[in-house]
Amino acid sequence: MVSLLELNPDDKCLVIAPHADDESIGCGGLLLKYPDNCDVVVLTDGGKGGVGDERVIIVNRLAELKNAMQYANIKNYKNLMIPDREAKYNTHVLNQLNLNKYDYVFIPNKYEFHVDHSFLYRKVKKLLRFALKTKIICYEVWSPIPNPDLYLDISDVINKKTELISNYESQIRCNDYATKTISLNNYRGLRAGVEYAEGYIMVLPLIQKLKPAYQKTNELLYLSFMGIKIKFRLQRKIFRK
Repeated sequence: MVSLLELNPDDKCLVIAPHADDESIGCGGLLLKYPDNCDVVVLTDGGKGGVGDERVIIVNRLAELKNAMQYANIKNYKNLMIPDREAKYNTHVLNQLNLNKYDYVFIPNKYEFHVDHSFLYRKVKKLLRFALKTKIICYEVWSPIPNPDLYLDISDVINKKTELISNYESQIRCNDYATKTISLNNYRGLRAGVEYAEGYIMVLPLIQKLKPAYQKTNELLYLSFMGIKIKFRLQRKIFRK
């Protein structure tokens, strides 16, 4: 059973990217289709994403992020400026984000091998473990999701997604991320029954996983209590007779 992702007008989404360009590779179609619903947070400064002076690389990557967000009409975005590959040493920065105000938080999937990607997955899961309404949705960057359970039809914005990724000139200079990403989206479309799709997988916070079991336990306790109560009443009637 294929589930298609569709947002309501009042749904609030946060896309968290380990590096500037990950949000466009994994969720570019989402950002282009629903710019008014989405905020973007980038974790790292991107200083190790090139050869040369890290200060120059950081300035260039910040400019590329700005251009990409303007192209996608994303109004609320920021870079937390954590040094590349040091996210796990700066957990306090993520702790300050108000993740619970969002309906959906998008993060890299658990199969990602880059240290910043895998850290972000684990950290956000931990931060949202007691979230009652927020859903975690994982996207694809370096590592495909084996069996996505959620798809977004991006056929109508596929050319724009190519342009969106192309804003990151420093990153596509050596690796043609745009072409490779669009190829994956084309493959995902086969399963979704559309031409192009982004594949995702939903990960429920711990409390939401336990909720059905909790409700079932309460229901059983209630039924047991009612059974004892009825039995007691019957015994009282018999005793009175």
